[in-house]
Amino acid sequence: MTVVKRTLFIGFVLGIVMLKSLLNAFGMGKEHVPTMYPRKINLSGNIFGFKMPENFSRDMPAEDMVERLDMEKSEALRKDGYVTLLRRWWDLREPGWFGKEQGTIMMSVSVRTKPKNEAQVIKEDE
Repeated sequence: MTVVKRTLFIGFVLGIVMLKSLLNAFGMGKEHVPTMYPRKINLSGNIFGFKMPENFSRDMPAEDMVERLDMEKSEALRKDGYVTLLRRWWDLREPGWFGKEQGTIMMSVSVRTKPKNEAQVIKEDE
């Protein structure tokens, strides 16, 4: 390989590396997957575990997560029929530094009392 061909080859390889770095820097490379963080909620001794990302919405406030709930002694569950364990919002954006905002998504997890089975829709254990 001559010196000129080797120089052109090295320049070509460096050009591809630079282009890939620029595409990744501006969010046009591979898709970004957010880091998921584990959470646990104790529901009268039953552990409800899940993972969710922490990059919450800037506009919508996150309510405190209920980490422990005694369903037998819960006044809110008895009075209202439900208890919200957590509510979170996330902003949806296009990838990249200058990605356009597409909207907001909300996740709400709640515990509800067992409904009355007057129409016999729910099969009861015998």
